[in-house]
Amino acid sequence: SVSGVASVDAITVSVARDGTRIYSGTPSAGAKISVPVDARLLGAGAHVIEVQASKDDYLPASRRYTFTIPAVTIPAGGTGEQAQGSDGRPVFHTTLAQRCIGTDGVDIQAQVDAEIEQVQGKPEQKVMILYATAKYVKAGVQDSVIGDMLNRLGAVNIIDAEAANGQSMVDYSMEKVLESNPDVLFIQMANGGEKAEQNALDEIQNNPAWQEVRAVQEGRVYTVPREYSTLKPNARYPEAFAYFAEKLYGDAS
Repeated sequence: SVSGVASVDAITVSVARDGTRIYSGTPSAGAKISVPVDARLLGAGAHVIEVQASKDDYLPASRRYTFTIPAVTIPAGGTGEQAQGSDGRPVFHTTLAQRCIGTDGVDIQAQVDAEIEQVQGKPEQKVMILYATAKYVKAGVQDSVIGDMLNRLGAVNIIDAEAANGQSMVDYSMEKVLESNPDVLFIQMANGGEKAEQNALDEIQNNPAWQEVRAVQEGRVYTVPREYSTLKPNARYPEAFAYFAEKLYGDAS
C-alpha cells in the first residue's frame, strides 16, 4: 500500500510485478492504494513487486519487495503418477489455478471455454503430434496434454488413440501418415531442447515421403513452446489454447 500526504496531491503511482505493470494511477491526497497479487497464479521461484511514486520534477520514490514461491517436489523415495479413468486413459483434472481469477478479472477456465467457443464451426483440421527427443521421434496421441487441448479445439488426431494402450506416445508408420495426410504438424520437444527439435525437422526434411504430406507442403509445421507442452493445466492454459487455435484455424481458408 502507498499512502498519500495531505500537503501533496496528484502523485503518480505505478506498481509492477516481475517487470510487468499491474497498476498505474493518480490517487487523491491521503488515499490508500491496495493492489492484490494472487500468488496462486505465479510460478515457483523469486518474484519482485516494485512500487514507484513520482510528481513533476521531484525525484521519484520507489520501493522494491521480493518474495519467493516454493517449488513443489516429490520427496525422496516418492513417485508421481498420471491420474487415470476407469478405462485406463489419462485424466486431466480441473486444477485450483484454473478456477483462480486471472489478470483480466476472468477465471482461467472461462478463458479456456471462450477460446474453444471461438473456433466452433471452423473447418475440421487433421493433426499429428511429433513427440521428439534427441534420440527418437514418435507420435503423440489424443490422451496427452497437447492431444487433449487439440481435441477440445475440434482437431482430429490422425493417430488412433485406442491403439495407444494408455501411452501418451506411440511409434508411427509413414503409410499411416500419408493415408491420413494431416493438415498441421506439431513438434513437441521432450528432453533435449533444440537437439530434439532438430531431430524431428531432420526426420521430415530427409524423408521424401514427408514432402507429400499436406502440412509440410503448406508450411504448417510448428514447434510448440515448452511452456505449452510440458505442463499440465496451469495459469498459462488460456495462452496455450489461444496458440493452438491460431495455428489450427488462423491459416485455414
